[in-house]
Amino acid sequence: MNEKKIIYIHTGEWPSPSPSIIFVTGTVYGLAHHTPTVLIIRNNSPEPSRDIFHSITGTDIPELLEIERVGYGGKTPGHTGFFKKAVEYVSTLAKKGDAGAVITRSIGFLPYLAYIRKRYSVPCFFETHDFYGDLAFRTDLKKKLHIRKNSLYERLSLPRLDGLICLTESQKKLFERY
Repeated sequence: MNEKKIIYIHTGEWPSPSPSIIFVTGTVYGLAHHTPTVLIIRNNSPEPSRDIFHSITGTDIPELLEIERVGYGGKTPGHTGFFKKAVEYVSTLAKKGDAGAVITRSIGFLPYLAYIRKRYSVPCFFETHDFYGDLAFRTDLKKKLHIRKNSLYERLSLPRLDGLICLTESQKKLFERY
């Protein structure tokens, strides 16, 4: 039997100058040295994945890394279209018994992640970056609609997941508190 795959879903366009792209690419690079890994990402270039990966990391794509670029041909879908395609991909792997876990850092994907967890019983994790769980705590933000949606997504979805991946100890304490 094949080892189950870790599926990392990121809404960023690949490639792009965003620091998150470098972070995510590095994360899947590290994971793929230990276990089969899939990166599902929004396509932003006609360049082959191997060239993009090499330009970001300076190395070749590890043998255990599969890169699924959504939106080939330069037509990159919006977030909702991307999310639906990512769920379809995870669904296919889950039905075959190949999905080991799903990770995202996208707050907008949290409801879909909770759905994947409930529907397919695949362990799901959220990699934390910003914090929206208690907007009274966030005095640095204007409470616009997308900020309020982020808060709602965190409060409703995080309890339905298997865990959080916190990058710092202070983040861990903040999320434990709320």
